Amino acid sequence: MKLSFIIPIIFSILLGWFFGNFIYNQYSHVSEEYRNSETIYFLQQGVYSNDQVLKKNISSLDAFTTIEDDNKYYVYVGITNNYNDAIHIKKLYKEKGYDLYIKEDKSNNAFFLNDLKQYSILLQNTDDFTKVNRILKAVLASYEENVLQT
Repeated sequence: MKLSFIIPIIFSILLGWFFGNFIYNQYSHVSEEYRNSETIYFLQQGVYSNDQVLKKNISSLDAFTTIEDDNKYYVYVGITNNYNDAIHIKKLYKEKGYDLYIKEDKSNNAFFLNDLKQYSILLQNTDDFTKVNRILKAVLASYEENVLQT
């Protein structure tokens, strides 16, 4: 009688320990990735559901990248790791007639984050729209190469 009562209890304890350990290990892995990531700011020009409208609206942009997600096309003209740089870029684009939206995200790609820090130094030292545009073009190329291709 006692043995038939103890076996399910021991089995339940072992099963609980196994699932608890499994969930803890999954959480630790996600937590580690989150800790190694840094905040980045995307400068979004728009979101389009139709690629003809997309092509029409980006025809005057010199530097941009387009990411398709859930049948929508997200157009980004730049990425920075400094919120003040994002505000500065947004103002420069506003003067040219473009309204940008700043979208916050995380990245843990070390190569891209290193490039972003270097480009941030350049962005902080110029107010010239053409130079800022060239810097953003290089940032987007780095993003496409280091983040999107992986």
